[in-house]
Amino acid sequence: MIIKNCNCYNTVKAKFEKSDLQINNGKIIKKDKEIISKDSEEEIFDLEGKYIYPGFIDSHVHLIGTGQKLNYPSIDLVKTIDELKEIIDSIDEPIIILRGWNEENTSFFPHRSILDECSNKKSILLIRNCGHIATVNSNLIEMFDIKSFGNSKEYDLENGIIKGKTLEELKKRIKIDKTTLKTNFEVGAEEFLKYGVTSVHSDDWYSTDLDVLMEVLNENKLIKVYEKVYTENLDALQLLINTKRNLFTIEKEFLNIKAIKIYLDGSLGSRTAYIKKPYADDRSTKGNIYFNEEELSNIIRTAEENGIQVMAHIIGDYALEIALKAFEKNMISNNPLRHRIIHLQVASKEQLKRIKKLNLYVSVQPIFYESDYDMAIKRLGIKRFANIGYKFSELLELGINFSLSTDSPIESLNPFLNIKAAEKFMPRKEAFYRYTVSGAFSSFQENKVGSLEVGKYADAYVLPIDIFKVNENELNNILPEKVLFNGKWL
Repeated sequence: MIIKNCNCYNTVKAKFEKSDLQINNGKIIKKDKEIISKDSEEEIFDLEGKYIYPGFIDSHVHLIGTGQKLNYPSIDLVKTIDELKEIIDSIDEPIIILRGWNEENTSFFPHRSILDECSNKKSILLIRNCGHIATVNSNLIEMFDIKSFGNSKEYDLENGIIKGKTLEELKKRIKIDKTTLKTNFEVGAEEFLKYGVTSVHSDDWYSTDLDVLMEVLNENKLIKVYEKVYTENLDALQLLINTKRNLFTIEKEFLNIKAIKIYLDGSLGSRTAYIKKPYADDRSTKGNIYFNEEELSNIIRTAEENGIQVMAHIIGDYALEIALKAFEKNMISNNPLRHRIIHLQVASKEQLKRIKKLNLYVSVQPIFYESDYDMAIKRLGIKRFANIGYKFSELLELGINFSLSTDSPIESLNPFLNIKAAEKFMPRKEAFYRYTVSGAFSSFQENKVGSLEVGKYADAYVLPIDIFKVNENELNNILPEKVLFNGKWL
């Protein structure tokens, strides 16, 4: 195919170039001002001067989780118990898993007695929008014998509240069959592609059977996936290395696996992010930490020895301190494996300087700032929020390698809304760069995706407008006219 008369955005030069694109076998093989077709069977597509942009790369999402949420009624905007009951009544399944509630937005907290009131026949798991705390009803507690899970500090069964690793263990025990998993994957992929997101760094391993997930990923031809393998401890990592070593060498057209994902703490919303001083609205807690420095050091050292990238979920500044010490002691200089911190919502200037010195990569979600704002001030207090909360501008100032993401389904996967939120911290063209080139680089895909250059995959989307000239409110309503994936129009 030859795509003619393009206003083609050059992400490196940050400007548009009038050019044609010639595509073969899914890749751009020529980019020039005027390309003449020499093949009678070559398709000619005229953009008539419209704007073509490289596909977005969301550097941290839950792809299957996104599809799962889209496949069920939304509870994000539920305000009353009656509304929640109506949704639960509408789902004809023995186990109901819904995600999105937030006690900041409702008139109630959906604890055990409320869920029992909603149904005494179905088993119910309602996951908070942050993903780190959930509530369950009596049927589900009995079905999975949650009392046997071990760590009683991570659940309050009287109120049906579970969190942390207990919640992750519950997710693993609720088996999802391959057909459902594949449907969720496809629905999620289609939604991302609709908005011009052609590559995702996904995190779906923690709640899914490994072999079943691998079947779904290997059959995927919808979207490019850079998958992270959830690792709960050193023994789990060593088991993966010894019995599934080939996982970390998978590099296919639609699937790459090079990384493990570890959770150091939880979230601000659930007060499980691990912070140095107690929460301003609950002085009894500083949050949860899931690894001490020695445990994390052993994981980093083992990953380094086996060429595996480490991606660490870190939100609180205390969790960050533990991670920085472990990386400082065990990481090869200049970070050739591109180990990465995901989230980084609470960090001091001194900690950011150490991130720069270590050359750690970071994946942030500017859209969190808008949705978290009121809640985060309550959790941290105004002064602490101002001093160490959401310091995304400083990443740019210090020259830290970072990329943008949405953490969908926690937030909307719409990249244009995320870019709008990012403008509080950086220029729009910088946000676009971090959503494309940086996302590719942080996953070792810089020679394959992220920009419209010869030799790279033809992943792009078309708009009738220059998105760098529209006002911020217009970003709310942008939707690509056409999406190009692997050299084919969708």
